[in-house]
Amino acid sequence: MLVKLKKFVKLFKILLLFIFLSFSFLLKVSEPTGSYFRGQADSLDSQFSSGCWLAPTVPALISPANNSFTNTNSFIFDWSDSTTSCPLVSQINYQIEIYSDPGLGALVSGASSLAESKMVSPQTTDGDYYWRVRACDDFGNCSDWSPVDKFTIDTVDPNSEIKDLPSLSTSPNFTINYLAGDDNLDYVNLCYSWNLTAWVCPPELQDRSHSPGSFSFNSPRGDGNYYFATIAHDLAGNTEAKDLSANPLTILFFPSIVYDFRTSVLVHKPIVV
Repeated sequence: MLVKLKKFVKLFKILLLFIFLSFSFLLKVSEPTGSYFRGQADSLDSQFSSGCWLAPTVPALISPANNSFTNTNSFIFDWSDSTTSCPLVSQINYQIEIYSDPGLGALVSGASSLAESKMVSPQTTDGDYYWRVRACDDFGNCSDWSPVDKFTIDTVDPNSEIKDLPSLSTSPNFTINYLAGDDNLDYVNLCYSWNLTAWVCPPELQDRSHSPGSFSFNSPRGDGNYYFATIAHDLAGNTEAKDLSANPLTILFFPSIVYDFRTSVLVHKPIVV
């Protein structure tokens, strides 16, 4: 009887072990990384499968940078590689979403199952856009979405024009006013030519006060005929296309002062070149 009882107890232990292996269990793989995989044994066909619990790391957005501007509709979305602490993961894919509103309600474009941490941009129109990325492994675990970054596409050149410039000044110092049209205007450069010599657009004559704006001009070449034009630049890198030599916009005469002995008065006389 004792022998039979021992055999029964042994068979009962084997049965309990078999039932235990029929359910899912967690096995700790790596103490330093805290990664786990899920295992499941099938009591019918003795098959064993496993999968990771932990999601990949959240990708960091690289380009286009947050609040940046671009003057092309074709560029590369780029983000950092995601990593995982699970040794069983063989592939990490990425999902990207691009919206036209900060509330992420108007999806413009998107892609999933991207094997690389970059994507060629879709051909979108000018405007403000918001994008985010997340990573998923081959066990279906997905990271949180990355923080949302904003970028602006602007392919249109800005424009500007000088306003209300008098044809004659009796002082070497005067103000030149301008108007410029561009939602993403960066600065306007005042260019001038003295007596139809080479045009110059000095950096000290750049104005970022935006439209309407003005320049303080001090006639650096002295008396003469000054030809003026403005060149606008926007934040996306677009520059106003303007042929200064072909079409000078405004001519201002700053006269020399001579003494008229007939009338004994100072006379303002424009220089003719």
